[in-house]
Amino acid sequence: LLILAVKLSLTGVGVARWAKQLFRLFRNALAVRRQRLALEKLDDWLLKDVGIDRARAEAEAHRPVWDVPSSWLR
Repeated sequence: LLILAVKLSLTGVGVARWAKQLFRLFRNALAVRRQRLALEKLDDWLLKDVGIDRARAEAEAHRPVWDVPSSWLR
């Protein structure tokens, strides 16, 4: 991590900015995980209401936190 911070600071990205970006990525990963676990816990009738079935909800809940649409990363 320290090596990455040094490399980033040498390329013009300050350590504070780098730390802020890292914190934002971590916060977003936690939010994605929380949302996917909540989806997995929904009853079948609620899943049907949003247009997905149990298998799709299970699959979504077990995706890695970094596997998100690119629009979520902005």
